[in-house]
Amino acid sequence: MNRIHRPLGIVLAGLLASHVAACASNDAQQQATFERRVPRTVAALKAQGDADSLAAAAEFTSKSDAQRLTLFTRAAALAPDRSDLVWLQLQECGRVEACDPTALATTLHRLDPDNGAAWAPLLDRAIRSADTDATTKALSAIASSKRFDIYWNPSIAHLSRAVVNVHTTDLSTALTAVIGTEAALAIPAYQNLSKTCKAPALEQSGRMDICRKIAEVMRGGDTYITEMIGLAIAKRVWPEGSSEYADAVGARRVGQYRMHTEGEILPASFRTDAEAQTYVTLLATHRAEQEVALAVITAAGKSPEPPADWKEPGS
Repeated sequence: MNRIHRPLGIVLAGLLASHVAACASNDAQQQATFERRVPRTVAALKAQGDADSLAAAAEFTSKSDAQRLTLFTRAAALAPDRSDLVWLQLQECGRVEACDPTALATTLHRLDPDNGAAWAPLLDRAIRSADTDATTKALSAIASSKRFDIYWNPSIAHLSRAVVNVHTTDLSTALTAVIGTEAALAIPAYQNLSKTCKAPALEQSGRMDICRKIAEVMRGGDTYITEMIGLAIAKRVWPEGSSEYADAVGARRVGQYRMHTEGEILPASFRTDAEAQTYVTLLATHRAEQEVALAVITAAGKSPEPPADWKEPGS
């Protein structure tokens, strides 16, 4: 089962819902047409045989996790210096019972030593096996990192272009479809990381300090979901009334405002392939989803800061 469908995954998917929906500028008929073409698209991507095409084929295949892992493994082998492909391979490995993520985590750490996401699958494995020492080791490794990246922007840019290159759909439809598969396959579960940084786990010796560092690492991640997890952890590990708590509250408000504002802008942005290409270019030239949102908002002439009377939707 894809991790995004687990309970916390549903909550996290909600954070992305307006963003993904905003990107879905194609009407339902266009999307239905593409879905009918998926088997032909997957076959064409496999025949193309390059790293991005194989990774895109993996994301769109309806076959088993093991078969998707085989395609991701082939893709990563063709481009061994691509962290984004290793991440997709590592995520899929976590869904296959017989796959040991240790070597892949080491590879990702070698390619991107500042990225704490490399250790997330090892944390999941340690918690599943009730290995306390391995759990602490993985948490400490994440806490010692500088950020938590899942390569959201480059993955969508690369794979959308690969889909277009096999000429089964237009860029706007491909972009929407790839965003959907990335939401299901590239985003980690986060339950275990979140659970280790809340009561009663926070009562363990040294855990509070580790989780304060993890909160900062997550806030530096390359997606809003990761940032919001970091802010949620920060609000648990710092007392109300502290400057750190207040900073987390303020940062959450800004992030929610920017997600909401970008979501209002994007539906009008993909009416043509040229407009979709502009968005793909933003993805390809910015590390983080948050940076793309800021670019979209400022290009539309809107303020990136919430007005004093702005309230979070549903608050």
